Amino acid sequence: MSCQPPSPWAEDYDAQLQQGLRWTGEDRHFYAERRVRWLQHCLKHLRFHPRRVLDFGCGLGDTLPLLHTLLQATEVVGTDATPEMLHRAQQRHPEFLFVSLEQATEQAPFDLIYMNGVLHHVDPQDRPTLFQRIYALLRPGGLFSLWENNPYNPGTRWIMRHVPFDREAQPVSAGRCTRLLKKAGFEILRRDFLFIFPRWLALFRFLEPFLIKLPLGGQYQLLAQRP
Repeated sequence: MSCQPPSPWAEDYDAQLQQGLRWTGEDRHFYAERRVRWLQHCLKHLRFHPRRVLDFGCGLGDTLPLLHTLLQATEVVGTDATPEMLHRAQQRHPEFLFVSLEQATEQAPFDLIYMNGVLHHVDPQDRPTLFQRIYALLRPGGLFSLWENNPYNPGTRWIMRHVPFDREAQPVSAGRCTRLLKKAGFEILRRDFLFIFPRWLALFRFLEPFLIKLPLGGQYQLLAQRP
């Protein structure tokens, strides 16, 4: 469920990721849509309508059309630390703007920043700096939708062991991530755990909205706000 592998994996990212996801019976597009639809649900509840959205760690850029369509954003921009990924993303989605991390600062401020599967690839000592950078990219009152792999979910651990670019990654617990966000100045609005049941247990997926506060899901979302 990661979206920002190191550059050696940029060329065959899809195949590498599917090595792990095959156990779930779904592909990465399924999870991307579910994440954005859940974010849409959260924003509707908050009556928050983002006009400018940044996908931070956008990978191949496949989430940008979802952010544009489902969130009805006027402008969606993608950024990534890996130049190869940005190049491939621009080729796949020429209708969107993809920029380097430095250029993203020039595009700021944003109403909403979405980030999935990036944090576990960041060195622990660099994570506070990352959150400070994201804080600076948001307008006052802007929201940060952070998605991260749940280290307490055995299925997630299995998937990461079978995805080559995730094997050495260090997933961050929701509690630790919450403390880092607060230290960076964010206010936490909600914390939800999703993706409990694989496809072969899809009959029980209707239960997931009732279980989002329990640390069971394969990923969690922390929805935070810059005051």
